Amino acid sequence: MNKKEVIHMQGVTNAILNTIFVSLPEETFYTLMTLIFLKRYDLLDFRMWKENIAKLMIPIVPVSILINIFRYIVIIDKIQMMIITIIIFYILLLYIVIKYKVEDIERIHMKVLLNLAYSVAIWVFLEEITLPSLLFLMNYPLEFISNNIFWNFVLGIPSRIIAITIIIYNIVKNSNEISDIKVLSVITNNKLYRRIVLFCTMSFILVSLFLIKLIWINKIFDNKVPLFEKIVITESLFILPVVVIFLIIILINNLLVKEKQIQQNYENLVIQDDISLDVEDR
Repeated sequence: MNKKEVIHMQGVTNAILNTIFVSLPEETFYTLMTLIFLKRYDLLDFRMWKENIAKLMIPIVPVSILINIFRYIVIIDKIQMMIITIIIFYILLLYIVIKYKVEDIERIHMKVLLNLAYSVAIWVFLEEITLPSLLFLMNYPLEFISNNIFWNFVLGIPSRIIAITIIIYNIVKNSNEISDIKVLSVITNNKLYRRIVLFCTMSFILVSLFLIKLIWINKIFDNKVPLFEKIVITESLFILPVVVIFLIIILINNLLVKEKQIQQNYENLVIQDDISLDVEDR
């Protein structure tokens, strides 16, 4: 195998790996977040996940593959690649929005474009907040992850977890059962929920203080600490608060849903009893 063939094979390998570990998560987030902004929860319904996944793959898969073909195989200018892929992604996303029920056909084109831009902005913001911070804490330069698919994926885990929690929270919050529940007001007015939040918050603070102590006081990164341990410690600082907040909200939502169901069952029993009394009186 000559040098040209080796370079080509390396390009194909990089394209496949980058598609799986980098591009697919990005395009998935853009698609799901845009649909959330558009309030198209019919395309995000877990009960119809087989049908919905097939629909969602229409913009996600082709664009993820195309980006990496342009980046690693048929290499073109970055600006040209960005313009081409954005146009194709927009058209495919618009297609699934219009094809599967749309009410305001005149304004939907601009709505999809604007909400797609918002979704991209959120993703970029998460990346810009987490990646440089992780590299700073670990005392590594930005070049450490440049053109390195593996480290891009590993150090991108916190931003991806945050993105996943944003998606799941919005879908759960807008489900039929708990869309009208104001979590914060319930927490402040319920003694049990306040205790749950306080316990989780204190646990998180203690763990965070321990991690900060390891980094700044013990200066563990100045010693010969394995890279894996550095990554676990630094990424935990970003992941823990998000996971704690997410779990608190989901836990309280579930408790509230159960309370709501019990209340509805009680009201139904009262109504049935009233009807029975009316029948007996007659």
